[in-house]
Amino acid sequence: MTRATLPVAGEQIEVSTSEERSYTTWVDQSDGHVMRVFAPHDLLVIDLPGPGSTVVVRWHSPRGRHHVDTVFIERRGDGGLQWILEVEGRLRLTQDRQYVRGAGGEQVTLKRVDPEPEEGAEPLREPAELTTGFVVDLSERGVRARFEALDLVPEDVVTMTLALDETSTSITGTVLRVFPAARGVQPEVVVVFETDDATATMLRRYVLQSQMRARQFAVR
Repeated sequence: MTRATLPVAGEQIEVSTSEERSYTTWVDQSDGHVMRVFAPHDLLVIDLPGPGSTVVVRWHSPRGRHHVDTVFIERRGDGGLQWILEVEGRLRLTQDRQYVRGAGGEQVTLKRVDPEPEEGAEPLREPAELTTGFVVDLSERGVRARFEALDLVPEDVVTMTLALDETSTSITGTVLRVFPAARGVQPEVVVVFETDDATATMLRRYVLQSQMRARQFAVR
């Protein structure tokens, strides 16, 4: 297994220490066959791993859903806030059409909305282009998404279309933060937005249903 195939620093993952539950967390560092990840904040005591126990790691990419077995080595940091995991076995890939997604991995299209320049003035930036990426994390008030390239800065206004199950939802939001490409990870953007009650309820329901489906899939 090569380093490029593993999730890298800052990437969202799911970890499972039992067949009943999985937890969302993030990678702090990935180096060869060893990963350092943050301990899930909502971890149940019954799911605390011990040295030598198996921890299944899952994550999304444009190709599909990856998962790999790891061995829990030790806890590090104040209060054991980080886990050291050693990869064991072969990385596996399930194509998107063959698995039930959780919140994350959905397609999103985005375009910057530029103000009209004053009469006779030259545009300050190149014309905005529509770009397509995928969701990393989603809530009723914001989204973090990954794209091949981004021409955005904080406070930019953008329009987005999210592909959620059988429906598409269009939202206008404001760029909160931009993460440049680093160590093999494509650039990411965090967009916050305010929606009407109906859209907020739909997004909340979608996220909750996605989490339920992901947990059901994890125990199969």
